[in-house]
Amino acid sequence: MTYREFSQIAVFFGSIGIVVGLWAQVIKIFKTKSAKDFSPVIVASLVLNESVYLNFGIAWNQWPIITVCCLTIPAVVAITVGYVKFHHGNTEAQGGERKDGCPKANGDRRR
Repeated sequence: MTYREFSQIAVFFGSIGIVVGLWAQVIKIFKTKSAKDFSPVIVASLVLNESVYLNFGIAWNQWPIITVCCLTIPAVVAITVGYVKFHHGNTEAQGGERKDGCPKANGDRRR
C-alpha cells in the first residue's frame, strides 16, 4: 500500500467522524433552538473550510474528499441557518419576551 492510498483511507475514515459530528450539532441546534455554542468566526470558518476542501478535492480529482464534502456542506449550511435563526438562544434571559409572549417587565423574575 502506498502512502497516497493510506492517506485516502485515513481521510475517508477520519471524515466519517466529522460528518457524524456536524450532523449531531445540526440536530442539537434545531432541537434546543439555540446556537449559543457557536460564534460568527467559527461559522465563517466552517463555511470557508468546507468550500476550500471541496475545491481541493475537485482540483486533485479526489473522490473521497468530494464525497465527504457532499455530506458535510449541507450540514454546514444547516448550522449556518441555525446560527442565524437561533444565535441569541433564550431571548427571555437577555431581557426579551417570556415564553408566554409577554414582554419581560422590570423585576419580573419569572422564567
